[in-house]
Amino acid sequence: TVWSEVGNYTDENNSRNHNIQKKIIQALCVFGEQKRIINMGSCWEFANSGSNNVVLSKQQQNFVETKLAVKNEFSHVFGDLSIWAIVYYVYAKNAKKGLLKYVMESIANGHDICLERPNMFVDYIHVADVTNAILELCTYDGLSEVHLGTGLGYTAKQFIDEVVDIVCLEKRSPHVRFTEGTLKETLIADTAAVSDMKWFRSKLSLSVGLHDCT
Repeated sequence: TVWSEVGNYTDENNSRNHNIQKKIIQALCVFGEQKRIINMGSCWEFANSGSNNVVLSKQQQNFVETKLAVKNEFSHVFGDLSIWAIVYYVYAKNAKKGLLKYVMESIANGHDICLERPNMFVDYIHVADVTNAILELCTYDGLSEVHLGTGLGYTAKQFIDEVVDIVCLEKRSPHVRFTEGTLKETLIADTAAVSDMKWFRSKLSLSVGLHDCT
């Protein structure tokens, strides 16, 4: 199902999207029997689960609470037909926003790259892996929740270095400026602890995926 203005975590946008999801539930009930309903969850739901430790802002916490409310409502109405797909940090060619877009535009325009959380390890996954997983979920039984991640963590600095190595063969490498933080944050799909990860394996490494995107 859709979520408008991704990245806007204000209470107003959370409330608007919550109402949209309620209308979708009503519409699906009118349309009759459903074979499968796939909702996209947020990896921030697991910001402090297992070995993950990420500090969320109050707005981000409210966003997570809204997402979980939607999850519970779909599960209550549709039961086993509803699957909650928890997606980690997706990157894609020609994405409208995100770290890859920011880095590519900075390189193209000769701008410095500024990072605020360079020590944060997150799970980057190529959009093709996510798309293929969703297609598989359309006919897959036995899951109410699935984590779509690689199980590997990279810092934003490592991500940027990979892009620079690919793109800047004939261009000036950008200067990367960052604030050195003391907190080592982590947000990675735990493939060992989450049994449903056995169902899904990312096929594209970060290096291969970024070559495809650049």
